[in-house]
Amino acid sequence: MIFAAMVAMVATAAMAQTVDDIAERAYDLLQAKNYDAAFPLMKQAAEKGDCISMGNLGTMYYKGLGTEIDYNQALRWWGEAEKKGCGDAIKAYRDELMATKSFEVDGIRYIVKADFTLMVTENYENKNIKTAQIPETVNYKDKIYSVTSIGDGAFYNCEMLETVTIPNSVTSIGSKAFMFCKGLTSVTIPNSVTTIGFKAFMYCEGLASVTIPNSVTSIGNMAFMFCKGLTSVTIPNSVTSIGNSAFDACFGLTSVDIPNSVTSIGDKAFSGCSDLTSVTIPNSVTSIPTRAFEGCWGLTSVTIPNSVTTIGDGAFSGCSGLTSITIGNSVTLIGDQAFEGCTSLTSVTIPNSVTSIGDKAFSGCNGLASITIGNSVISIGYRAFGGCTSLTSVTIPNSVNTIGEYAFSDCTGLTSVTLGSSVASIGDLAFHLDTNINEITCKVDDPSKIFLGYRLLDDVSNIKLRVPKASVDLYRKANGWNLFKKIVKE
Repeated sequence: MIFAAMVAMVATAAMAQTVDDIAERAYDLLQAKNYDAAFPLMKQAAEKGDCISMGNLGTMYYKGLGTEIDYNQALRWWGEAEKKGCGDAIKAYRDELMATKSFEVDGIRYIVKADFTLMVTENYENKNIKTAQIPETVNYKDKIYSVTSIGDGAFYNCEMLETVTIPNSVTSIGSKAFMFCKGLTSVTIPNSVTTIGFKAFMYCEGLASVTIPNSVTSIGNMAFMFCKGLTSVTIPNSVTSIGNSAFDACFGLTSVDIPNSVTSIGDKAFSGCSDLTSVTIPNSVTSIPTRAFEGCWGLTSVTIPNSVTTIGDGAFSGCSGLTSITIGNSVTLIGDQAFEGCTSLTSVTIPNSVTSIGDKAFSGCNGLASITIGNSVISIGYRAFGGCTSLTSVTIPNSVNTIGEYAFSDCTGLTSVTLGSSVASIGDLAFHLDTNINEITCKVDDPSKIFLGYRLLDDVSNIKLRVPKASVDLYRKANGWNLFKKIVKE
């Protein structure tokens, strides 16, 4: 048994040495360009697990060295080498492939990808192209290639391009693929495409319509930004994400239906779409991101579904045509400037789910005549309702403990205010500047528990202050509150 074990050990060592020897001889023959002799040895070493030989074998298949060209075998052995840890070498091969295998057929330039399909590449030298008829397959040097992608910057700045045909073989449209194609008026994206890349159609100012197929799952950041001629777009049920600024500054866009498949809308996705009159936000969306609909002047009403928990900063800022807004009962945060400058908004109900109203959230909403603040709100931010000149009365619920600086400043129509029993901090000038308040009700038992900022109002001497019956004397002695000359029981 001991003898058998020793024989096995010697055999194993010999085999390992043999693999090294075979790999070394194969590499020497490859360097000497004796490909016919090198190939069988390289294959033998690769099959025995030598990583470098695997990569070299892939290259020999790819270039037809000592064997017929076989791209599938090249991919296979490069992949095996990559699994074994020779990834850097494989990347170098693929970089070489991308750099050297490029060619032009019928006025369109292509490069060969690592999977030996074609990608339409930069056509910088053909900027005057008017029509791009991209075929499904290209025959080059007696080999037929399939066209599977339109690469980054493929038709970048081709201002004369008017029409483009994208075949069903294409699965992706790369970054800036048609950016600055100002003459492009329409494009049909086939059902094979799954992704539309970053800035893919940005500044296609003449683009009036676009059909996005059911195969697309994501619309990239700024994909259609500044397509000011775009009047309508249909987003299919396959799309799960709309990127940042995807349709930003599409001034002519009048309506958008966002399907239930969409779970993510990027920042500024529809910002500046001034002609947008209606938008449907589905129940699949959980947040309205930063400035998503900023400056959409044409919007008249918006319903935020119950699935949404956050309304981001500036989400509807500057939507001056917005007359009504329904906020779903799952929203917990209304971000800074969320509805700032919505001058046509007349009333708003903040549901009980909301805990925080951000800085300037409704600032400058000068048409806002009534607000209902839910009883879970804890904080009201800086200038949250500043300049709401149509507001005549406000009731701060018992849940609120912080009212920010200038929160209701410049509310010139405001005549009465009720402060809930949990208010612990009222910021500087919270009700200051040209307000016409004649009565304040404060439900806090002990005024010493309230941090009272600088100058609650310009002049409180003629304002009636209603406080709990047992607290009248406390208010008459407390700093700040003792400036009120008419302190009476609630």
